[in-house]
Amino acid sequence: PSATCRRQSMKPAAVLYSPRPEPGLNKRILHQTRGGSDIAGCRLWVAADNIGPQADGNLISTWTDQSGQGNHLTTSGTTRPTFQNDIVNGKPVVRFDGSNDELKSTAASLINVFSGNDLPHTVIAVIRLRGASGGNDSPWIWASKVSSTQRHFYGAHLGNSSHLLVRSDDSAQTTTTEAGTVSQNWHIYSWVFSGTAISLFRSRSTIVSSSAMDRAAVTVDEFRLGGSKTGADPIDIAEVVIYNTALSAANREQVERYLSVKYGITVVA
Repeated sequence: PSATCRRQSMKPAAVLYSPRPEPGLNKRILHQTRGGSDIAGCRLWVAADNIGPQADGNLISTWTDQSGQGNHLTTSGTTRPTFQNDIVNGKPVVRFDGSNDELKSTAASLINVFSGNDLPHTVIAVIRLRGASGGNDSPWIWASKVSSTQRHFYGAHLGNSSHLLVRSDDSAQTTTTEAGTVSQNWHIYSWVFSGTAISLFRSRSTIVSSSAMDRAAVTVDEFRLGGSKTGADPIDIAEVVIYNTALSAANREQVERYLSVKYGITVVA
């Protein structure tokens, strides 16, 4: 299949994509994300509709990585999130209870996206905050060193009322960026880290634009979805894609387009 996405016709005002299926679109993006010529560097790709037929409330022990890297997310016991059918545009989600649910990985090719000094990367996710946030100690995505709670971490929080990105280096020097008002609607969140500055987009709207987050080395050995070691938020996650490069605007928008069509989420120009 072609490795290039075709643009759909723009609608008036700010609407860029209408949530109409385009034949072959998912397959073309699938090809690209798995190492096609247009978008390289995918290190994690998990989608709830790839888990397979499940009953509502089934506990999820493994979320299989589709990137080809084998970076599957796992958990056990009481920390398992649940599978929920027909939540967003007829698609299922993985539901985290905001207490202790999590899925994690210690795979080197995923950890190395966040561990080191000024490593560019991109995270794109379809996510919804379902209720009151646990605050600054409750990120939905988190990379950290297992043996430490005061340093060696990098995460994104939906916060009590605003979006918070935080990075703490091996000397416990922390940089945070906080902006925007959190919505409990479904959104496509994208953050792009250049190595020294970060930009955050919510369904294509700019929340943070090139905010400095330059720190010394951050050594992490664990990646988590759903919360950190100290807190969690009640969230639904439909899909997450992570790259070990700062995607260009064109490539980021291409992935966002795929997610917009798939989940019926309107993004703005």
